[in-house]
Amino acid sequence: MQDTNASSWAARSTFFFAMIGATLGLGSIWRTSGIAAEQGGGTFWIVYALTLTLISVPLVLAEAVIGRTHKASVTAAIGDLAERSKASPHWEILGLMCATAALGVGLGLLIISGWVLPYALDLWNGKFAAISLMQVGDYFAAVLNDSEQALFGALAMLGLACGLLAAGVRKGIGAVAWLVVPAFFALAVLSLHHSFLVGDMIAAGDWLFATESSSFSPKSAVLAVIQALATLCVGLGIAATLSAYSSDKLPLGRVMIGVGLFDIAFAIAIGVIVYPLILAQDVLPSTGPSLLFVSLPHAFGNSIQGDTMGFLFFAMVLLVLLGTIVGCLQVVIGVVGHRTGWGQGRSAAMVALICGITLVVLSWVKLGDGDSDLWLALALIDRLIVLVLVPIIALGLSILVGWRAHKYGLVRALDRESYTFIRIWIGLLRYVAPVAAVLVLVAGWWVY
Repeated sequence: MQDTNASSWAARSTFFFAMIGATLGLGSIWRTSGIAAEQGGGTFWIVYALTLTLISVPLVLAEAVIGRTHKASVTAAIGDLAERSKASPHWEILGLMCATAALGVGLGLLIISGWVLPYALDLWNGKFAAISLMQVGDYFAAVLNDSEQALFGALAMLGLACGLLAAGVRKGIGAVAWLVVPAFFALAVLSLHHSFLVGDMIAAGDWLFATESSSFSPKSAVLAVIQALATLCVGLGIAATLSAYSSDKLPLGRVMIGVGLFDIAFAIAIGVIVYPLILAQDVLPSTGPSLLFVSLPHAFGNSIQGDTMGFLFFAMVLLVLLGTIVGCLQVVIGVVGHRTGWGQGRSAAMVALICGITLVVLSWVKLGDGDSDLWLALALIDRLIVLVLVPIIALGLSILVGWRAHKYGLVRALDRESYTFIRIWIGLLRYVAPVAAVLVLVAGWWVY
């Protein structure tokens, strides 16, 4: 990993934008608002916001503190923290798990990029105009079966991401930060305006936010925890990696709270954008891939100015994917650089090669009827990371930072925050985050 002191962020706002761009994630686009509507509406939103604030933000802040204090790759930083705290050197395995999770998420998002790209292009070309829901379903099935097209899109996104990463922190990741976040704001405002004009806002508001306490169950609470961990990219090492380049004068705690609040606002904004369009077409609302790849294209294709606005929306999705892919791959690049002693450019090239070969192999593997195995790979990656790796990493971070770490170094990393803030943070790490992690490990497969 390159010298973090020589390659720090050019401005505090760049670090904030980089964190937002890297942690927006796809979950807030195709899952959060839909799950909220199905699991109690306003009640779920309240529980989700509390869960993200009291569990996810403290865990992401723990990652950030590790990265800022030790200014190294996530594996080296966790190993150094364990050594200084006189804990077992095997804690470095936690860093390797972070890098593994980040690589898996990066590969999954690259696969999805290969599916999103043709949607954006065909919406721009008007191919979804007045299309039926069944025709969109057939189109999605054709996209899934066209492994060569998906591979081309994934490799194009991989090349773009690794090309930016090879340029370094300021010119690469910093450029992505200032591209993704302002562009997202602009596209979100345009999309919201379009939804207000042609969508059914009243029906969408009732569906998204009406408080239905009877619909909220223990399953809903577990889903809120899972979604809060996933949407803020907890356990991927992104916060640790990006914070290694941050200034010691940065109020790290307030930055992470700001990132969490932005994540909540992003999920709400997406719901307000997409569901008025869908409900205006008298289509049953959905979540997940069926929302992004079937319901939404149908709604755009049958709306006024839908082709143009659909193209802009899917362009926004591609920007969100790019931001998270860059964040995930930088985690892996940092680990490769630390292990090999290579610089940023050479490490980025190696990670690009590894990801490229993996994508090619996955595109070649076929199921019984000749279908591409990419869909199965994506589902498997998603469940293993969300339901196994992330809660284990969260539990490990809670124990290492909350109980085992030498507190003097942690307090110094948060010297811009009040002592009361630090005590509350440590308390949440010790007593709340571990319970949430165990809950996901035990009950996650039942509800997800």
